[in-house]
Amino acid sequence: MILMHGLQLTLLKATQPKEAPPLSRFEQIRIFIFGVFELVAWQKKLKATLKK
Repeated sequence: MILMHGLQLTLLKATQPKEAPPLSRFEQIRIFIFGVFELVAWQKKLKATLKK
């Protein structure tokens, strides 16, 4: 899970246009943490759907 979100952040940084301002550490951490919580919520929802 951590590796996947690290890869996501790396790909995001790699696809930024050259004229765009670089992402700050705070923005990178915020994106990473949001992605982790998003994945946990998705897994919880999927597990509840499979139980029905």
